[in-house]
Amino acid sequence: MAAVELWTLGLPLPRYAALQAERAEAGGWDGILFPDSQNLAGDVYAALALAATATGRLGLGTGVTNPYTRHPAVTAAAIASVQELSEGRAVLGIGRGDSSLAYLGLAPAPVAVFGSYVERVQAYLRGDEPTAPDEALPGIDAGSLPLGRRPGRRLEWLARSSLPKVPVDVVATGPRVLALGARTADRLTVSVGADPTRVSWAIQTARRAREAADLDPAGVSFGAYVNVAAHPEPAEALRLARPALLSFARFSAMHGAAVGPASEADRAVLERIPRAYDMTRHFRHREDEGAVLPRVVHDPLRRRRHPGGLRGASRRARGPRARPPRRGRPEPGRRRSRAGSGALLPRGGRARSACRLSPRRPRPDGGRRGAAPLRPVAVGTASSPRRRRRRRTRCPPGRP
Repeated sequence: MAAVELWTLGLPLPRYAALQAERAEAGGWDGILFPDSQNLAGDVYAALALAATATGRLGLGTGVTNPYTRHPAVTAAAIASVQELSEGRAVLGIGRGDSSLAYLGLAPAPVAVFGSYVERVQAYLRGDEPTAPDEALPGIDAGSLPLGRRPGRRLEWLARSSLPKVPVDVVATGPRVLALGARTADRLTVSVGADPTRVSWAIQTARRAREAADLDPAGVSFGAYVNVAAHPEPAEALRLARPALLSFARFSAMHGAAVGPASEADRAVLERIPRAYDMTRHFRHREDEGAVLPRVVHDPLRRRRHPGGLRGASRRARGPRARPPRRGRPEPGRRRSRAGSGALLPRGGRARSACRLSPRRPRPDGGRRGAAPLRPVAVGTASSPRRRRRRRTRCPPGRP
């Protein structure tokens, strides 16, 4: 049986990306994913580069980028640079786009446009010259530029690399993108919830697409985005997981009609989520915001209780077991946030997300702080220069 990996989500904020990666690696995770949403967080490739220099074995990926905000050559060069910095630990996760495009007034890319983009990125990453036309640059004709010899479109510097090609991981929910990812990607990660029936449906849809294209069904690896909230009390676990659960559930009915197997009642609820969804609270909804979660989404949390303080998005589970949580006081200069029972952020900050790990770490003076080995953590930003200066003075030596 192929090895299974467990990844977590982080936030690409420049001052915290390296720290998030260090803590994920120390906590036993196989990889960390940073979302690419330029209006909500920092540059994803800058964050991955910082994470690469701060870790030694942790997988590093985009979770996920999109086919609109960068030319495919730029995307390929960026993730290939992370591959070089990390010595072969990079993964390019890509989808049709959501918040990164919504904040630009755009909808997710059509499936045909998305497929063409993935094919061109794959060509660049292989060191080839794409055969498809550059749809991203309409009206720009290089023929109008007088040159004695015109260059090709391949990434020439990539030919000097001795590292393996960066794997492309298509993230999909609906049947058309599942089929497209099965044909064009190296990995396919499904985002249909944790219900085994729905996950099995998505994987079988992808396998049938590969067989129809005369491709080896074993030629692509599979993963799944699964929301995990571990707490002794199911109601508290559901409260902690709710922001991510609501946002992920929306993907199953993003365009109005629910996809995949579900009961009529759950399908009706899933289809109400997009109409009630507040994109300005993307992945940050509180208990009194947004639509009611359908039973198919949250019932697994009520049925199963897990020890530990894990909260995030996980896939491909492998590696050391997570230690159970140990409550403790926050380190000096930090306070608890409203994002979760264990969330920490610098004074003067606001809760932004809760997808990072915080394992026990030694203090610079040789002591130990009593932080939980695994807990949700929120990243903050100071509201004034004075607060920013005050926050920096509280950081441990060697931290930004």
